[in-house]
Amino acid sequence: MKNAVEELARLIEDHEKEFSSISEHEFNAKPFPEKWSKKEILGHLCDSASNNHRKFIMIKHSTSPVKIESYAQNDWVAANQYQEAFSHNVHNINDTKSLMQFPSQGAIPFV
Repeated sequence: MKNAVEELARLIEDHEKEFSSISEHEFNAKPFPEKWSKKEILGHLCDSASNNHRKFIMIKHSTSPVKIESYAQNDWVAANQYQEAFSHNVHNINDTKSLMQFPSQGAIPFV
């Protein structure tokens, strides 16, 4: 787990300048009204990670088969209002330090 967190931190650091160079206009631009902007895609990736994390925990700790349900990703993006909610400055998103606190066996605590 520690190696994965360190790799994530390295990737964020390596790509932070590239990511920060995207203009606010480009970050907010929607190719078509029904398509997501880059900002909404980033929000969706956060939603997806959260949903997948929950699924992994359920599978890992279940004593019986787990029914994997999908989620309404368009509804989540709309409900979270990513297009209006935050700027392309993601310094608050890239805090990987808390991940370093997981036990060395790779166990993931319940949240």
